Amino acid sequence: MRTRVAALAGLVILETTCSALAQEAPRAAGAGSGSSAPAASGTDFSSAGTVVLGAERLFGLFFYQGVSSYEDYDFTENGVLFNLLFSSGTGHFDVYAFPRAGFDVFATDHFSVGLAAGYSLSAGEMETTHGDLSSDRNMTTYHMVSLTPRAGGALMFNDAVGFWGRGGLSYSAIAMVPDSGSSTTVHLLAVNLEALLVLCPVAHFAITLGPVADIGFFGKSTHEDSGTPSPYDDIALRITNLGLAVGLGGWL
Repeated sequence: MRTRVAALAGLVILETTCSALAQEAPRAAGAGSGSSAPAASGTDFSSAGTVVLGAERLFGLFFYQGVSSYEDYDFTENGVLFNLLFSSGTGHFDVYAFPRAGFDVFATDHFSVGLAAGYSLSAGEMETTHGDLSSDRNMTTYHMVSLTPRAGGALMFNDAVGFWGRGGLSYSAIAMVPDSGSSTTVHLLAVNLEALLVLCPVAHFAITLGPVADIGFFGKSTHEDSGTPSPYDDIALRITNLGLAVGLGGWL
């Protein structure tokens, strides 16, 4: 039996989003009683001082290509991934597909700086029975971490619709630890680009959707067998990801 644990930091932001929406009720009540305080609108989204908390890549469709090189050998892998709130977490190609949390601040009108961060854990065990005999073993454990510092520019066309372009440098690390005691560690660098449509159905709440790209330019895979470096150590690896992603955000 396999138990899968997905630690997705981005989903914690949903609670913050709900709290932001709850703040609208008192504001609306005040406006109805003759209060002169202006109601917030979607155009405030890209104003200086706005803080945006996001749950990003909650679901989407992604196409990836992995290129690895070792001595005189070159390997190219192509594939497709679809995630809905979580990814399988069992392969280094998932590193750009699993959900993550986003934190962005508009330093000036229309210009933002921020950070996206995600963590995924997959672990389990397998039990084998044969007659009266049974045995169990731990399955391969996968740890994946992604950090993306970034900057962006946003423009709201009206209270409900806008555009937010973002770009940054993505660092990812994957650790694969099987029960045998050996381990594989992967480090990746990529240029991250996003062109997002921003939809604000109500104030302080946004839906983001659009194309995303993670263009890999450096990577290394290191394998150790019970603490001893493997002859297949230091494999060069680059992963490029293109996709369409959807996320949620709350802004203050």
